[in-house]
Amino acid sequence: MSNSASIKEYQYNGPLKDAIEAYIAEKRGMGLIYNSESKRLANFDRFTVAVDCKPNVLTKEVVLSWISRRDNECESTQNLRVILMRQFAFFMLRYGYEAYVLPDGYFKRPPSSFVPYIFTDEEIKRIYYQADHWKVASMSPHAGVVIPVMFKILFCCGLRFSEIRMLKVSDVDLENGVLSIVETKFDKNRLVPMSASITKLCCEYSKKMHLVSKDESIYFPNARGTAFSATALYDIFRRLLWNAGISHGGKGKGPRFHDIRHTFAVHCLRNWVQNDFNISSALPYLSAYLGHVGLKESQRYLRLTADLFPVINKVLEDKYAGIIPSIGGDFN
Repeated sequence: MSNSASIKEYQYNGPLKDAIEAYIAEKRGMGLIYNSESKRLANFDRFTVAVDCKPNVLTKEVVLSWISRRDNECESTQNLRVILMRQFAFFMLRYGYEAYVLPDGYFKRPPSSFVPYIFTDEEIKRIYYQADHWKVASMSPHAGVVIPVMFKILFCCGLRFSEIRMLKVSDVDLENGVLSIVETKFDKNRLVPMSASITKLCCEYSKKMHLVSKDESIYFPNARGTAFSATALYDIFRRLLWNAGISHGGKGKGPRFHDIRHTFAVHCLRNWVQNDFNISSALPYLSAYLGHVGLKESQRYLRLTADLFPVINKVLEDKYAGIIPSIGGDFN
C-alpha cells in the first residue's frame, strides 16, 4: 500500500482484478479519492480468491455471499457492501463483463428519526451576503468568485454535495440554461434546468473563470484548479454559517451541507402550494429534478412543508393527506 497522504493504493490479485482496477481508475479519474471503497474492494478481492470466483464474472452467488450479514455487524456497515456491489456490477456491465446486479431496494435501512434543517428565506439572504463578501486569501485568489456562485446554485438547484464538487465545464450548458449531472447517486444521470437569473450568473462566472478552460475542467475549482475536497467545502459551509449568525449544533446535529438540498425541495413545494399548483401532478417533476429513485423521498418533503409552514398546512392536509407520509425515513 502507498504511503501517500491522500490516495491509497491496494494490491488486487483475484479473478476480478482487471475490473476492480479499471473501476477504481474511473472513480479517481472523476476526482474522487475513493480510499475507503478501494480498501473494501481489496477485501472483496481476497474474498473472490477464497471462494474460487470465475475470472471476469461477478456471479449472484459471490455477490450474495459477500454482502451477507456478519456477526456483530450493524446494518449500515452491511449496506456499504450492498451499495458498492451494485455500483461495481453496473460498471462491469457497461464494460462488457458478465455481472449480477442486486435489485433496487435489496437492503432496507431502518427508518430514520432525523429531521432536516430547513433554512429560512432570511437565513439564505444572510448566507448569500457572506458568500458575496467572502474574504479572499492570497493562496486562493479565485475563492471570492467561485464561492458565491457555487452556493447560489446549491440553494437554487438542489444539487447534492458530490454533484456540485465534481461539476465540469462541459456539464454547464449556458445556451440552454441546463446542468448535466452525470453518473451520480443511484447510478442515474439527469438534466437540471436553471432559472434565467442563475443562468445569467453562470454566464458571467464563466467569462471570468473559464474563457480558455477545457471541457473536462472542474467548473468550481479550488486554488489548484481541481475539485474541492469534501472537508474543504464543508469548512467553507461552516464558516458561512458562522459569519451569517446561524448556530451549528456540532457534528451530526446540523445544519448539514445536505440541508441546502432539503431546503430547496421544501421551498419549492411551499411556492407550488401558495400558487395553487396541483401537487399530485407536480411531485414527479420534483422527484426527477432531484434525481430520486421514486416518489417516497419527495413525498416526505410534503410533511416537512406542512409542519414548517402552518399557513399552508391546512391546504396540504385537506387536498393531499393521502400522499403525505410521516417524517421518518431517509432524504437523498
